[in-house]
Amino acid sequence: MNINSILVKELAKAGAVGGFVYCEAITAIAGAKGAAFAAQILPTVDHLHTVAYNDSLENAIRAAFAALRNTAGFREFIEIEPAPEVLEFSAMIDGGIQYMNPAVVCVTFEYIDDENTKIHISGSAKEGLIKQNTAMKVVLRVAQEVRKQMV
Repeated sequence: MNINSILVKELAKAGAVGGFVYCEAITAIAGAKGAAFAAQILPTVDHLHTVAYNDSLENAIRAAFAALRNTAGFREFIEIEPAPEVLEFSAMIDGGIQYMNPAVVCVTFEYIDDENTKIHISGSAKEGLIKQNTAMKVVLRVAQEVRKQMV
């Protein structure tokens, strides 16, 4: 499943929840359909941030895994098919106003030497008329959690 499809599906879930909370089951269905339709035409915005991690690749992997899990808005780890030679963790993390805008965050690693690793954090989110900069904000939250792991 590609990132765009995942974001459309997650926004449809948010639309269904909103419809159900404020009215009843029939509006939940309409909310899901409307949100999915809108998500298909909204642009996907990406953001990339790199953290220089001054430790081994093994410790960088542990830190990134913990950082994803500890990031505010973390929902679940997801599976995206990266290139075969790439080690990657992917997660669904909510951002935006009231954590209602889902973002897909992918973390990859670049081995430098035995004591240095680069952690690349990329995020993708749908943005509507009111820009929430969800991808950027979620990626920076994950980067902050990675830095906490370095201490």
